[in-house]
Amino acid sequence: MPRSIKTELLASYSTIVDLGGRAREIIAPYREIATGVSVQQSNRPDERVALLFEEEGYAIDLNWERIAFVGVDSRESYRDDMGPLRFFFQILGDLREDESFGEVDGFRLNTWDIFESTEYSDAESFQSEFIAGSTPNLSASVEDAAIHLESALATMTFGPFRPETDIQEHNLVIFNNQLSGRRAELMRTKGVLANVTTKSESPSATGHDDFLSLIDRRDSLMERLQNAL
Repeated sequence: MPRSIKTELLASYSTIVDLGGRAREIIAPYREIATGVSVQQSNRPDERVALLFEEEGYAIDLNWERIAFVGVDSRESYRDDMGPLRFFFQILGDLREDESFGEVDGFRLNTWDIFESTEYSDAESFQSEFIAGSTPNLSASVEDAAIHLESALATMTFGPFRPETDIQEHNLVIFNNQLSGRRAELMRTKGVLANVTTKSESPSATGHDDFLSLIDRRDSLMERLQNAL
């Protein structure tokens, strides 16, 4: 089974031009249970506020055009409607009650997983197995390779995990207290990194059940990839 690395659930909405201090009011009830609060661009229209739950391994980040839930490691607890995602949905509900709030443009779920193995963990072996014969040889030494698949409601990109670039490119270490230990552990990891994005079929699909539909569709795609690897 692949190892869960990062999960990101985003709900985009019509721009809230006066979010500013209102965002801090909305998150105020959660300050006591969060391990930290981050405010960027304070008192500006594009103010960004984040609730950090470092011990539990997730954060909720909102600004004037979207709210995001970002979690690391196992995502099994996200299926529970009383699990970590409940705060995400509660805050989204509070935003919707604001008179300046417009419409939500559905959900987008992004996940990153690693199939840990030395097989196909380098660009040359990956290209030889999955790409050889269909693409030209660009040079004698291939440094990176990946396959990107896309449909109307989902995309998948997978290829050798290159920690020296992928950790930063995909922001796989999201908490400062994890920087040294988690980064060092990921730097030792070999395998294939899979990034899957699934989108809501309808803009109005923004409840926990709709999230479960996204995660089920994502799991189905990952099962097919696992069979291929």
